[in-house]
Amino acid sequence: MTADGRKRYTNPMTTSDEQRLADLLDQRRQGRGQDEGLTSRLDREIVEIVYRHLYRALRPQMLARYGATVGEKHAGTRFTELLNEFFVRVLDRFPDLVAKMKSARDLRSYVSRAMTNLMLDRCRRAKHERSCDDELLGCLVEERQQDLNRECPGLSYAAVLEALATWAAGTRQQQRMAEVIQREFVSGDRAEAIERDLEISKSEFYRLRAAALSELRRTLG
Repeated sequence: MTADGRKRYTNPMTTSDEQRLADLLDQRRQGRGQDEGLTSRLDREIVEIVYRHLYRALRPQMLARYGATVGEKHAGTRFTELLNEFFVRVLDRFPDLVAKMKSARDLRSYVSRAMTNLMLDRCRRAKHERSCDDELLGCLVEERQQDLNRECPGLSYAAVLEALATWAAGTRQQQRMAEVIQREFVSGDRAEAIERDLEISKSEFYRLRAAALSELRRTLG
């Protein structure tokens, strides 16, 4: 048990994955991936490592922490709390504070992309299977669907995830729009945090957000 009475858990990310993830983040941070092909490869490998970790760890670790309450409300808040702890050891590999802060910003973006893929895969499974044993992901999808409905009533969250996955491989404008929407409607981040991590102004954030939501309404509404 922890000091506040919660169950302890072990971080199931392997040491080799931790080191590889730290190395990849360092390469991206130092600009050694400026070549488009290399950048794409590095980004893809980072997302794959994060996805693999989330897929393997998310449900058992949430159950270990919260037990039967895992399917109750506020799954998103609980997930965020646990996720922050998951990657502490990766960020601890950066002794320089500036490097650690930059890598943390990058990592939040990659986690958002991996979560988009994870939740999209869950939606696809739920569509074709009568029962889908992903209670936590189901709760997260429902919470994010509600958030989306406040901006775009009637849009399918699964369809939005499909669009975001397509945008991630599209033009630079589409990639930026995908980043903004993923951070808000997948990760559940606030505008201020998104602006800070993407190093954009408030006006640029709202411009990208408005353009993305308009495009989603136009193509999916």
